Formats: sequence, structure tokens, C-alpha cells
Amino acid sequence: LSEALHGPERRTMADTTPPPPGHGGRAGSGGRGQARVPRHLRVVLPDRVAAIGLQSPSDNMQSPVTRALQQRRARHAPPATSRLQVILGSASEGRRQVMATLGVPFSTMRADIDEKAVRHADPYALPVVVAAAKCKALLQRVRIPAVIITADQVVLGPVATSAAARGGHPAANPAELAAAVGLPAGDPVVGFPEALAPGDGASDGDGSAEATGTGGAADGTPAGNGRARCVVEVREKPESEAEAADFVRRYSGGWVQCVSGLVAHNTRTGQRAAAIDVATVEFDAIPEEAQVAMLRPASGEPSPLLRSAGAVVVEHPAVAPFVRTMHAPIDSVMGLPKALVRDLLAAVGGPVLPSEPQPAALPHGSAAAAE
Repeated sequence: LSEALHGPERRTMADTTPPPPGHGGRAGSGGRGQARVPRHLRVVLPDRVAAIGLQSPSDNMQSPVTRALQQRRARHAPPATSRLQVILGSASEGRRQVMATLGVPFSTMRADIDEKAVRHADPYALPVVVAAAKCKALLQRVRIPAVIITADQVVLGPVATSAAARGGHPAANPAELAAAVGLPAGDPVVGFPEALAPGDGASDGDGSAEATGTGGAADGTPAGNGRARCVVEVREKPESEAEAADFVRRYSGGWVQCVSGLVAHNTRTGQRAAAIDVATVEFDAIPEEAQVAMLRPASGEPSPLLRSAGAVVVEHPAVAPFVRTMHAPIDSVMGLPKALVRDLLAAVGGPVLPSEPQPAALPHGSAAAAE
């Protein structure tokens, strides 16, 4: 046995020691015969398996029960998409709350980029360009099969000058925007608001905007969630309490548009999709003391308005009573439209989520507006 295992030069003491009388060699030989290896101790070494035509132990030593279990696991293995992790690339508490209602397990990561270093001439294109920059940053860190969802939001409001009625911003070229976001040729950014037709919402020469067709009011208020018919300014996260107070003062008795950009990327296949969502919110006049209460809660904790684009937090108890109308579901205003998340996950081969009916415009005082 030792020779079979180690070769003739590595015999053990048991191999060279003569067996006791009456054991081992031929009867009466005095121990001159070699020790016999019992049949049940004889082995076939792995390097001799192929030479004598035997199957490997993994093939012929599995029990029928083991093979049946392996076949069952293969038949009932979950699809590849279910093994993809979903990563929400956002540090926003509001987006995490919305994502949790979709019923899909997810984790969160922060992109840690300088968002204000990413710019675009068209304010309606800006958030999806920033979301693409966040996705690019996270791809450097994610090393597992996953679907990364990044989002960004800006709040647009009318410029408080006489130039407010002199036409809107030039719209970005859809093909150029898709390329800037990293989409394959021919894939558009879903929901990108189209440019206004000539004369639609333009100035009539005396500084007042036309209110024809679906253009909206003379003050430039958008009709629904389309592109505003006036010059708008971008309001991102306020850098100070004074700037947040200025934002609140401006949307008191007026309107804002919450523009969200989303990008979904499948790290396994490289598929990518992007979308833009526009949600218009109209406000009643907000008394000065109420504005102060929004920014300085009685609890003494920092106001969430200081961490939100445009200082708009419609679900905040101090803000909700002054919301006149929301022309979109509250998840759109909060920066993560659930309908778009479902569509983007499906578009890149991620988990397929069931759809749910979306409510119409939420009037002031509705339960959903106060949540």
C-alpha cells in the first residue's frame, strides 16, 4: 500500500519489517515473503482512474437522492434578473422612503460628486445629466451584478423680472442629450419636454406672454407639467437659511416645477435607460410667520427644507396646508416617480415590478398631499 501511494523509494517500516511467524508470507517461510495488503484496503489512485477507464468519483459516487435534488434546484432556480441587486444611488431620505414602497429589496450608495460642477444650458435637461454623472461615479465602485438607479432634482421657478414673459429657454437637442447621458444611439431620454412651437408662449412685443392653446396663464404658469412659457431659474439645494427663505418667499402664491432626472444602469449587461419627470406645484399665499415656522421648527432640529431642492418639501406638515394643487403624484414631487422607476427597471432587464394606479392632481387639503 505504501509503495502504491508513495512509490518504491518511500516504504514505511511496516513494509520492511518481516511479519511475525505465522503471519504474512508462505507457511514455513520464516517471514521471507512480502506482506499482503488486505483486499478491502486496496485503492485506485486518481492518476490511474483514466488509465483503467473508470468514471471519476464525482460521477459514480453520487446517490440518486443527491442527483434528484440537484436537478430540482436547476429546474426551480430563480431567473437571472432576480439575482440582480438594486442600488439606489441617492442620499435623499425622501427617495429612500418612496423606493421602500415599491416592494423590491434595495441598498443605497452615495455618489459623492460635486453636483454644481455639472451644468447644462437647458434647465429641463440638467437633472438627468447630473443623474448620469452620479451613475458614472458609482460604476467605479460597484463590482457586483446590480441595477443602479440614480436621480437628481431641480426646482424651476419664474424669474421675478420683466424678462419673465419673454419666451422660455431653448430646448436641448434630444439626440445630443441622449448622447450626453450615455444612451445608445437611437434611445431617447423618456419624458423630455419638447420645445415650444414658434409663437407658442412667446412674447407679443409688450412683455406679456400669450395665453393661447395649452400655453398657460399670462404670468407663464405652465398648463399641467409641460415646459414653462417663461424664463425660469434653477433652484437647487439652498446653501444657507437666507437662500431657503428667499425660495419660500418666491413660491408663496405662485408655482414651481419639480424636474427629476433618473438613470438606470445594468452592470451585468451594460443596458442603460434615462427619463425626465416634470411635476408642477401651485401654492397659496404663505404668511410670513408660516414661512419662518417652515425654516425654524419648534423642535429646534434643522428644517428639511434646507436639504431639498428649491426648499420645496410638500409633505412637510408646515408646507402641506399651503399646497393649492399638485399636477402629479407626490412621489414625482419628492424626486423619485415610481412609475418611471418601474419602467426603467424593466427597460434595463431588472426586476419587473407590478404597476399601480396613479392618482390625478392632488388638490389642497387632500390626504395624500398631507402625508
